[in-house]
Amino acid sequence: GGVCTFMAKGNVITANTLQNNGGFGNPSNGDLANESDSTPRNCFFGNSDPAGLSSEPAAIETVDGPPCDQAGVGSAILAQQLLCASGLVAQCPAGANYPQTTQVQMIPLSRQDPMPDPCAGVPRTRWCPYTGPQS
Repeated sequence: GGVCTFMAKGNVITANTLQNNGGFGNPSNGDLANESDSTPRNCFFGNSDPAGLSSEPAAIETVDGPPCDQAGVGSAILAQQLLCASGLVAQCPAGANYPQTTQVQMIPLSRQDPMPDPCAGVPRTRWCPYTGPQS
């Protein structure tokens, strides 16, 4: 599954159909997750998963659902997992499984034809100053 990250507060996450979004089997893996306890809260409603919506905190559409102008519940479990996944802590919580990067390989880019002159044949502007013959 993929990961979507939003600003910390006041987001509305609604009408998404999710499927198999769990990751490495960590306690916070699921369809939806919210670490923030901000006011206004990140607000979840109308989302679905054919196998049943999973979330952290549990029942996210109830505890972090409408009314959206209230304080968020957040999740200490998710906060611990985020620190673990980021590599900012030396030791992860028991049962955490976040594979670490072991090698970065830069693959050379293939050669491409240069872009044609975007100012060719257009009127002179500050973005396309005249560079033709001078008298």
